[in-house]
Amino acid sequence: MRPRSVATVEYWRSNLVDRSIVVISLVAGIPATIAGALFTDYIGSGTLLIITGILVLGFGLSYLLSGRRAHEEDYEGNNIGIRPSIWQLRLIIISLFVGLISGLLANSGGFLLAPGYNLFLKLPIKKAFACSLFVSMFLAIPGTIVHAAMGHIDWIVTMFLAIGSVPFSFLGAKTAIRSDSKHLELWYGLLLTALGSYFLFKTFLAGI
Repeated sequence: MRPRSVATVEYWRSNLVDRSIVVISLVAGIPATIAGALFTDYIGSGTLLIITGILVLGFGLSYLLSGRRAHEEDYEGNNIGIRPSIWQLRLIIISLFVGLISGLLANSGGFLLAPGYNLFLKLPIKKAFACSLFVSMFLAIPGTIVHAAMGHIDWIVTMFLAIGSVPFSFLGAKTAIRSDSKHLELWYGLLLTALGSYFLFKTFLAGI
């Protein structure tokens, strides 16, 4: 949670956090995260990794093969911007799904929230990053509590990961805020494509 909080401060200072998106996401996502964490011992991780890998790979390829989805100027002087039709319903579905997956896989779901916000809610990429970080920071709390109670967390490994992640999280947020949105989407697409391919490859090797 600490690395995300550092990055979130930078996005908040830049007025990139959409409060409506955050509130609805947390109301729907927190119960889903708790439910997902509670069902971890009963659902195989292989199927989840395949589904997650396909989604992340699909998001990544969509960034690489299509143009910009939303423009930062749509939000200039306006924190609401241009909302797509039935955006609240879209947001609730995204939050429920990502919350469930994040609870099951013991992660905060940010790598699914950001492209989900950008693709289905038409948020500009920087706002999508900001909102996903803010939401995932809070989704991590109930998931961590449940997984800790179930004895799933190695606290030594967690501590070292947190220490190493803080400076890179701060640097990443600074870089994203200052970057051109078009270039940011390209690099993000490459990252998601690589991550999705890794999930699928790892699952394939585990099945051999």
